[in-house]
Amino acid sequence: MNKDELPVKFGVTKEFLIPEFDGRPAINLSFTNNYEAERRMVEARVVNGATYADLEMIMLNGESEMRTNHSQVAYEITRSKKTLERIKSEYIIDEYVPFLRESGLKDSTIVKNAFLNKKEDYIAAQDRIDFLTALESLIDGKIKVLNNVSRVMKKEMDLQIRSAFNGNKYISK
Repeated sequence: MNKDELPVKFGVTKEFLIPEFDGRPAINLSFTNNYEAERRMVEARVVNGATYADLEMIMLNGESEMRTNHSQVAYEITRSKKTLERIKSEYIIDEYVPFLRESGLKDSTIVKNAFLNKKEDYIAAQDRIDFLTALESLIDGKIKVLNNVSRVMKKEMDLQIRSAFNGNKYISK
């Protein structure tokens, strides 16, 4: 048996790179433990005393990794919102009043939003916030799934221990 035939691929890393923005370096989020946990979720359906500890450890490691990623993404959202507000205030203070004078338009929310949405760095900051918010939602969903799998495995083990019930004989499709 060569190493490509092994059921577990040692050294497999799954990472996600959040690009640099506004002078902040790129952020590398690791999804390696989460990948392993998702790959082994099928085994959670037929958990028994021999596999419970290993599966629970893998699920908890994946959940911990996702919580770390979630906090990093949440922090980046906060910083990106501050950057958006800085860009917005710079344009409004420096360029908005002269724009109103030369265009002859009256000040309104619609005009202000249209003016800001023509600025590339303002749009880039909005896009980054949207991207990070979607990523945060994805990570939050992965945390909930891993948490639920751990909870179901624990209930299955409690059922097996307390009632001598073997759930492996009664798998529903």
